[in-house]
Amino acid sequence: MDDATAALAGNTKKYNIPLSHFEHKYIQNCTDGKELERIYKELISGEIGSFPALEQLTLDRIQDIKPNSQTLRKDKVPLDKSALPNDERQQLDDFLKEMLQKNRTSSIIAKDHQNNGFDSVPIRSKSIISNSITPTSSAPVINSNGKQKQIVPRSYDEWGKLDQQLSKDLSSDNEDDEVDDDEDDEDDNNDKDEKTSSFINIYCNLN
Repeated sequence: MDDATAALAGNTKKYNIPLSHFEHKYIQNCTDGKELERIYKELISGEIGSFPALEQLTLDRIQDIKPNSQTLRKDKVPLDKSALPNDERQQLDDFLKEMLQKNRTSSIIAKDHQNNGFDSVPIRSKSIISNSITPTSSAPVINSNGKQKQIVPRSYDEWGKLDQQLSKDLSSDNEDDEVDDDEDDEDDNNDKDEKTSSFINIYCNLN
């Protein structure tokens, strides 16, 4: 409903309330809590003018008909500590100090428990590790002329020749060991024969 239509009909624009309801007698006898709330909102909006006496009467009727109405709730200014009596203000200060001390103690205990009572070693970063570890280079090979000799890696053929030479050396060592074992066996047999002959000679002389 637009302003012109509302004016011709004799109703308010926002809630479409008849202007005749904004009278002392009607408000005093009204038992509809929702309508009283709408009347009060229209009154404080100033749309139909300023009527402080009707505003207070409407609030009183809302209090009687609908005491839990949100219209009766007013925002209260937060209570400042300076407004408290001296003893209550002192109790509040002591309580806040006690809570602050408990929080500090809890933080210290939690940190000590996390570190198991020992100061934790700071974690080394990647840059520190890379700077502390430097690659070591092997000592250069110097030839007879006093110049640094360049080491060339061996080819597969050279490694094959070294392998064959090593196999030959191992084979010759095994053959030498076998010859030594045979000679030792012959020496042992000769010693046995000599001992047997000596025993026979001694036995014959005794007889």
